[in-house]
This record gives sequence, C-alpha cells and structure tokens, in this order.
Amino acid sequence: MTNRKIRELRENDLRTISMYRQQTKHEDIAHHLMNFITREVNIRLMPGYVEFFEYTLQNPYPEQHSISIACDDDELSVVTDAREWRRLKTLFVVSSDTEENMFTNQPGSID
Repeated sequence: MTNRKIRELRENDLRTISMYRQQTKHEDIAHHLMNFITREVNIRLMPGYVEFFEYTLQNPYPEQHSISIACDDDELSVVTDAREWRRLKTLFVVSSDTEENMFTNQPGSID
C-alpha cells in the first residue's frame, strides 16, 4: 500500500470520527449538563425529632424553569405551605425570604 493510499484512509477515518462527534455532541452535552444540575440529597433523621433545612437553588437559565422535588419516604415531607415554612424557619433560626405560592403540588412529586 502506498503512502498516499494510507494517508487517504487516515483522512477518511478522521472525517468519519468528526461526523460521529458532530452527531453525538448535542446528546453528550445534554447528558453532562443533566448530571451537573441534578442533585440527590440523602437525609438521615432520628425518630421523634423534627428537622428543617433549606436548600438554595439557582436557575442557570435566562428564562424561568420549574424543578421537581421527589420524596419516596412516607415519614418525610417537603414543606410547601408558606406559613409552616416561616414557623420552621423561626424555630430553626433560618433567616431568608419566604416566597408565597412557590410550590404546585402534583401527584408523586412537588413542582
């Protein structure tokens, strides 16, 4: 095989690789972004105690987006009532604003 033929085969291989990268680039970026912005929090509680914490979220997009909060433990709940939220914040000395009507309840998750 001549050097020219080898070079043509290599260039063809590089074009094929480049086309494949272009075709999968959007999917790869979306996958990595989803892994970057997805957060799982594990909470370990003691029976008979009330615990409260706030998790600050920041929207990286220029437009408004909704998020979902899922809790698969029947004994834990996400505080969605602003009055209850303010009371718990007072009890646990958490000083931040409380946004009214932030949550919409849907079966299986909270948005």
